Amino acid sequence: MTADVLIRLGEWASGDATPLDVDLGAVDLGGDPLSRNSVVDLAVLGIVWAAWRQGPVEDWHGARRIGQVDMMRANAAITRQVRDLLCELLPERWWTWDVRVGLRTEALVLWTVLAREIGTIDRHLPDGCTVAELAPDDEEAVDYRNHVLWCRSRWLALTAEYGLRVVLMMLACAGAWKCRRWWLHPDWPSQVDEFIGYLHEPMRHPKPEVAAAIPELQRQGRLAHPAEIRRGLLAGPDLLDADTAADCYWKGLISVPRLVVGTRFGSRPKFLPLLERPPRLSAPGSAQHGVAGGPP
Repeated sequence: MTADVLIRLGEWASGDATPLDVDLGAVDLGGDPLSRNSVVDLAVLGIVWAAWRQGPVEDWHGARRIGQVDMMRANAAITRQVRDLLCELLPERWWTWDVRVGLRTEALVLWTVLAREIGTIDRHLPDGCTVAELAPDDEEAVDYRNHVLWCRSRWLALTAEYGLRVVLMMLACAGAWKCRRWWLHPDWPSQVDEFIGYLHEPMRHPKPEVAAAIPELQRQGRLAHPAEIRRGLLAGPDLLDADTAADCYWKGLISVPRLVVGTRFGSRPKFLPLLERPPRLSAPGSAQHGVAGGPP
């Protein structure tokens, strides 16, 4: 285990913190430690946030190599793929996995398979381009893969220290805290319903100019079938065509008030820094986040 992991574990453990604190944190944020579906959905969000969005991809997004709508769809697509894998690999009695012989090997397989899925740069995004094409250059594509490998190493180190159940709950807390406006978050249906309410009653929209535009869009056939749009959003915005997803995002989802987004605000998990890659100084001519040598 690397030195910074040990230091951060020590900081988190100060004050007699226990794995129970992780469970209580999950409840505080709207998760259910006893529900496999709740844990899987939120843990997947935490995994995707850490390995997909927290690294170079966020810089590419900030540089407008991928827009807001395409990012919303890309987030949902990789979340769906990772969720399918986690559901396949995680046993029904997942909370007993830590007491089984061979945990280290099984955890290695789990984290390796998930990291391989996220780190594949020839994976196509919903807009048709690959992750490699999204990257500004080959060096940053390598940087992205190194970031995903770093996440795998961190998850393995935490699993060796705390066990798989606790690490999944840590990631679930991260997903609940960081991904409140993402598909699969427990608050997503509330956001969708609020947006659909705008389609039924445009004057409820918080932006008057959008409230005035919605009826015209509906006369043009766009956003004209709220029930169908609701089903599509709940199934995942990656399954919508780009134009419909853009209408949903710009004409409503982005305007949903924070109180609707976060019915369970909770407190920022104290152990969140354990899942975050420490900032690194870039050498001249190197990418911002990664190093060619891979994870520590």
